[in-house]
Amino acid sequence: MASKINQLLTEWIPGDVHSLKWFNERGVPQNTAYEYFKSGTLEKLGPGIYSRKNEKLDKHFR
Repeated sequence: MASKINQLLTEWIPGDVHSLKWFNERGVPQNTAYEYFKSGTLEKLGPGIYSRKNEKLDKHFR
């Protein structure tokens, strides 16, 4: 699991928000995205919407 989240985080542009569709396109199922949230790596902003934990969001997402 660690290598997949590291790969995702290198693709993740700081300040971006991503949906489950983005995760699925990268081979990450919904339950794995939720595990990243539970582990504290991601913050859940709404149903199926995630940001990196403690990250300042792009102005379009505030």
